[in-house]
Amino acid sequence: MTGALIPGVLAAGGLTDINWTLFWATLVLFGIFAFVMSKLAWKPLLAMIEEREKGVRDSVEGAQRASAEAQALLAQHQELLREGGRQREEIITRASEGRSRLDVSIALQDKRFGDGGAYSGRRVSLRKERREGRLVFLVLVVALVAAVIWLMSHLRF
Repeated sequence: MTGALIPGVLAAGGLTDINWTLFWATLVLFGIFAFVMSKLAWKPLLAMIEEREKGVRDSVEGAQRASAEAQALLAQHQELLREGGRQREEIITRASEGRSRLDVSIALQDKRFGDGGAYSGRRVSLRKERREGRLVFLVLVVALVAAVIWLMSHLRF
């Protein structure tokens, strides 16, 4: 049975036979399709492609400008850091030179090291002064409360 089918398939046209009607119809339809697409879709498609190319080109140029600006800012920042380092070293040098002069000046003006004048005792600490101030404040508050109680008891409100 399979042998009987093979001659029927060959008689109807095989894979290598060309159907000229189908060939020319396909060619004409492709030509019409290409003509219609060239009139309707080709220009908008090209416009989209050109717009995209322009966008990419602008992005690349913007990135190059940003890169150049970043390089300039980096160079400026590094120069500022170098200048800051030089100023720091200069300030440290001046401070170390000035410290010895300041030590001598303080020693000459400090009465503890001077001629033994009016101030000869230890300095009162700030903490002690605060404590004494709080104590005085509390005494005044207690006295005020006592005075208010006495007035209220004698004036009979």
